[in-house]
Order: sequence, then C-alpha cells, then structure tokens
Amino acid sequence: MKTIRLSLALLLTASFATSLALAQEKPVEKHTELEDKMEKMNAAWRKLRRQVADPAQNASSLALIAEIRAASAGADKLSPARAAEVPEADRARFLANYLAGMKKLAGMLDSLAAALKAGNNDEAGNALTDIASYQREAHKQFRKPPPERS
Repeated sequence: MKTIRLSLALLLTASFATSLALAQEKPVEKHTELEDKMEKMNAAWRKLRRQVADPAQNASSLALIAEIRAASAGADKLSPARAAEVPEADRARFLANYLAGMKKLAGMLDSLAAALKAGNNDEAGNALTDIASYQREAHKQFRKPPPERS
C-alpha cells in the first residue's frame, strides 16, 4: 500500500513539474491598446450581426454601433503592431492607409446607423455585409498574423 502511495505521489509530482515547465516555455502574448480596442469592437460586432435583421432590436443595434464607435475612439492615434514590421520607407504610407481605413469604417457605420434609424433593416443588413467584407480585407492588410502554433 505504501508503494502505491509513493508511486502515486511521484507521478503527481512529475506531472506537476512537467506542466509547470511547459507553462513557462510558452511566451506570454501582450495585447496592445489597439488590440484591446479591437476586441471590444468585435464583441459588439458579433451581437450586432445576430440581431440586425430584427426591427424590434433596432434600438439595441444602435446601442451596439455606439459601443463600436466608443471602442474605436482614439484608434486613429494608435498604430497597428504590424507597422513595426513594415520597412521604414513604406511605413508612412501604411499608417496613412490605416487612418483612411478607420475613417472609411466610421462612414460605413454612419450608413448602417442611418438605415436602422429609418427602419430599413434590409438596407442595414446589406451595410453590415459590406462592413464585414471591408473588415476582412483590412485585417489582412493591417493586422499582424497570429503566431504559428507548434
């Protein structure tokens, strides 16, 4: 019986030591202020996508657009992490394109909000589709790719 307890204790200790070592090997990813803002925008965006077609949810949808706007406030003063990887000669153009993209997003959100205020949920759905398409393209251009998993 003592042998079983000792074996079990050694197994648990080895397991704990291994998991501790593995946890220490993983690099801790730090989020930038811009990434934090984008995560908040994404949370509201997911809710908005689910409810934009429902006219009964228009007030809630407008509140979600306001959340997206609030989260994006100041994002035009921040640089995407990918900017550090862009050659110095191209960086100013990269950042100018990013700023133009944020302004374009604001205009697209204005169109979406106007459609919701007018009670035109079909048009709002189309605007949402356009924003989603634009978002995918912008993320390809400006977002730093996630690290590859090994």
